Amino acid sequence: MTIKARTALITGISGQDGAYLARILVDRGYAVHGTSRSLSKANLTNLSRVRVRDDVKLHEVDYRDATQLEIFVGEHNFSHVFHLAAPSSVASSFLDPIGTIDSIVVCTQNLVRAIERSRYKTRFVNACSSECFGDVSEKANETTKFCPVSPYGIAKGAAHRLVERQRASGRWFSSAILFNHESPFRDPTFVTKKIIRGAIDASDGKIDYLELGNLDVVRDWGWAPEYMEAMALMGEQDQPQTFVVATGVHMKLTRFVELAFEYFGLDWTKFVHISPDLMRSADINVSVGDPKKIDLELGWRAKAKGPTLIELLIEAELGIHSREKPRFSL
Repeated sequence: MTIKARTALITGISGQDGAYLARILVDRGYAVHGTSRSLSKANLTNLSRVRVRDDVKLHEVDYRDATQLEIFVGEHNFSHVFHLAAPSSVASSFLDPIGTIDSIVVCTQNLVRAIERSRYKTRFVNACSSECFGDVSEKANETTKFCPVSPYGIAKGAAHRLVERQRASGRWFSSAILFNHESPFRDPTFVTKKIIRGAIDASDGKIDYLELGNLDVVRDWGWAPEYMEAMALMGEQDQPQTFVVATGVHMKLTRFVELAFEYFGLDWTKFVHISPDLMRSADINVSVGDPKKIDLELGWRAKAKGPTLIELLIEAELGIHSREKPRFSL
């Protein structure tokens, strides 16, 4: 496939991952398209921040409308579809489980069917989630059984099965099982963003304390732009596959908080208050990925992990750039 033939659709293009992926694909010579239910209401700030707003073509499409979606896909010769669109909050999925399933499973099914019925040989790369695994006793890989504990994880798992079914029938459908990945584009409601902002504000004397919930959870946190590099790489392989995208490094949230405050020479215990109201009974205790397969087969390996990632997040939030850091420190 020549560079000129590369025309990509990114669903969820205005979100954290969509904006970074758009920048990566434009840099690689793709013609990039994105969609939104309402262009007049779409927040395009992230696209502007990665300086790609004028390089992508946006369309108003409702993925819940199967007929509209089929017409849209049929009118465009997309060489690649990167399916990122989905609610991003696991906690919110408990408040609206039906809406979560509608947004993830139904929309994915409609998109898959539209591609299936089009006359083009489109490559499809799906963004799955580590939430599908639930709690893990060891690092999760591509063969680890799904055991989700949230409506979000259940819906993502169902969407993943749709992709696997298409691949089994001979179509080019891949799935990236993405573990937690962060950037300055994270919504303020995410705990990582809350911690980074809290440490910055504490160092500036803007706050006296920061309220958090369970600090004993263990996660595998990565850098979002690197994870989108992995998805772009997946879309360019000869054969479609499923890959776990993770750092393979685990960290307790307590350590995350400690490192964030240490950056400013602060003792986190003097600022952090544990709030029972922020405790979630359905929280996954341990979530860590095994990225051996993607390392061995695609040569992808996360550079930003552990303390390096936290330093990068703080510097990105502050607007400090370093040539030694991974790309997109904005």
